[in-house]
Amino acid sequence: MRKTLLASLLLFFNTFAFAQINLSGTINQYAKVSNIDYCAKTLTVVDATGFAPGTDIIIIQMQGALINTLDNASFGNIQDLRGTGLYERTRIQAIAGNVISLEFALLNQYNLDGSVQIVSLPSYPNATVIDSIVAPAWDGNRGGVLALEVADTLTLEGNISVQGRGFRGGFANISQSNNCSFLTNQNDYYYGLNNWRGAAKGEGVALPTPGREAGRGAQANGGGGGNDHNAGGGGGGNISAGGNGGNNEEPNAFGCDGTFPGIGGKALPELSERLYMGGGGGAGHENNDVGTNGACGGGVIILIAKNIKGNNHVIDARGMNVTEVTKGDGAGGGGSGGTVVIDVENIASQFLVDARGGNGGSVDNNNENRCQGPGGGGGGGRVILPTSLPINILVIGGDAGRSFNSSAGSCPDGTNNAQPGNDGVIADFEAIPKSNSASTAPLIVNQPQNLNACTGEALKLLVEASGAGLQFQWQVDQGAGFQNLSNNATYSGANSAELTIANATPELTNYSFRLQINSICGGPIFSDPIGLNIAASPTAQFDFGVDKNMVQFSNNSMNSAGFAWDFGDG
Repeated sequence: MRKTLLASLLLFFNTFAFAQINLSGTINQYAKVSNIDYCAKTLTVVDATGFAPGTDIIIIQMQGALINTLDNASFGNIQDLRGTGLYERTRIQAIAGNVISLEFALLNQYNLDGSVQIVSLPSYPNATVIDSIVAPAWDGNRGGVLALEVADTLTLEGNISVQGRGFRGGFANISQSNNCSFLTNQNDYYYGLNNWRGAAKGEGVALPTPGREAGRGAQANGGGGGNDHNAGGGGGGNISAGGNGGNNEEPNAFGCDGTFPGIGGKALPELSERLYMGGGGGAGHENNDVGTNGACGGGVIILIAKNIKGNNHVIDARGMNVTEVTKGDGAGGGGSGGTVVIDVENIASQFLVDARGGNGGSVDNNNENRCQGPGGGGGGGRVILPTSLPINILVIGGDAGRSFNSSAGSCPDGTNNAQPGNDGVIADFEAIPKSNSASTAPLIVNQPQNLNACTGEALKLLVEASGAGLQFQWQVDQGAGFQNLSNNATYSGANSAELTIANATPELTNYSFRLQINSICGGPIFSDPIGLNIAASPTAQFDFGVDKNMVQFSNNSMNSAGFAWDFGDG
């Protein structure tokens, strides 16, 4: 009886271990985060339906970056990313209503005004994608992210796709009636929505400023909208910038040119701990209600598996093309490619990772004496995976649209200065951020005591700490008590766990350094003082005396640990 029971248990566990799960459609659950208690390790979400204790989730901040909003060429430049793009893996411990308790403290601090969401991370022993699996499109609160973990082998008999599920393109409709005048010169970088002077910008990591949602300035990585008259929208961007939209050119002396098209979405900082969706393209300017929208960017894929049998299928995070051809108005910009993260050990058969930027929209001038503005191409996306593995990858930028079919002699077919998106980025996989700390109060785990170095050497002082929402400040005592350090030519990383001293000098021997650590759950705490012993550079020096046929050499060198004589004769 006991042997029979044991055999049955082994059969059950072996069956579970090698169980094959068939996947299709939407496999993730999503919820907007409305509150975080870092000390209590809890998340409050709008709706916890579909989530369960003991399962893993991804928490990720989609937006919230601060940008320049002045009416000049710097509009849309990132001033502070804040928590935008930060993400991590964590585990649900318990759920009470819409309050989710976490097993571990969070690594990152998130800005709730920046669209923070949780995404379930379904995990299977083995899985086969029998038909395409997809993420729901980003709606401003949730979606756009697909996450999956397979302990052993993931087999693709269908695609994995977040194509066009990222940031949304600008909407071309301008309800305010308008018509051009050759006397107008609409060159501002922002306008309000439905203002006839500029079309809507594409969406990006920065939330739009009310009254500045339209016009040629890029909305961070979202492409700018074309300005009056009939200029094209800019393509969206990711780590790489989107292409600018094209001009509207009217050969008639009293025609309404449009020489201020949408600017391509800005390139975002390439940081390993942050993931971004592809930016949406800006809309083309319209006055005849036929301008085309900007296209949506690609979403985010996080894929974890020991083995992948690709069977020549596609992991797809492309930005969308603007496929509709307008006749009579400006065209929208293409969406940028999204982001794909793949943690895999072995490739059993090939597949394609496709994070190309989308193509900008084209214009059919309907055989008229004009050539309206096409859309710019979307920037290529970002693919993060073990680069040593043989994986086919596409991250090229999208093509600019074209303006064609003008009346004979008015203007040739072409892009009218619309630009393609820049090619994207392929990076080597490091790790998916994950906390294993149950402690939320700040705690110093490890630190150096005294360091020895030579003059001119670069030094790194690293203090390892755990806790929730840690903030760092290095301090130095030069003899009058500890004072805060700032980044300059000598010191960098003054507000991080690692301080770098670019050029050690003997004077530093008299200094003491320490790290102050604050946490949202307590502090400050301080590391023990760290002393430096900086040895002066060696000086080679000798004297000699001659007594008839004998020469006596005397070594007067300083600050050296060893000596060797060399007379140059071998």
